[in-house]
Amino acid sequence: IPERGSFVQHRQLGKCLVLGEDDNGDLLIRSPRGRQRTLNLDLMKVLEPDLDEDGELLYPVIPRSSRS
Repeated sequence: IPERGSFVQHRQLGKCLVLGEDDNGDLLIRSPRGRQRTLNLDLMKVLEPDLDEDGELLYPVIPRSSRS
């Protein structure tokens, strides 16, 4: 699970900073436009992290299929 200070790559939002986790276990993120959002991990699959071009840890996230 991505930790505070790492980044997630969302296909619609782009590269988002992870701010932490809420009481429900969802990720609190800040989008590139500066808007704070909640990312429900029950609906998203977090893939293995990699380093981006800036050397920052980046976790790709994709929607879970209805069969998962």
